[in-house]
Amino acid sequence: MMTALLSTVALAQTAPEGAYMSSKPAACMDTTALFKKFTDDKNEQVIFKYKDPIHNTLGYIFYNPVMKVVHTVELAPAAGGNKACVIVFGKDVKATTWK
Repeated sequence: MMTALLSTVALAQTAPEGAYMSSKPAACMDTTALFKKFTDDKNEQVIFKYKDPIHNTLGYIFYNPVMKVVHTVELAPAAGGNKACVIVFGKDVKATTWK
């Protein structure tokens, strides 16, 4: 079985005409202070932890079932783990299933 790693860089390099790289604003601050904001809220739960293979950093996906929001937080690659950034915020989160 072959496993393919689909990264944003690979997608932009091999995607059909019209594909392009984009970036969203990220809110960054001291890693400890940012994670404290999440861990101090009893409703925030880490549902996934992952390693970003492009930047060799860690990421965390937090879910708050009470407010139905999700946040993705990644350690900033250029800051050596001293800064973390909220890179995704989603609301009205609903669970789905897939095969």
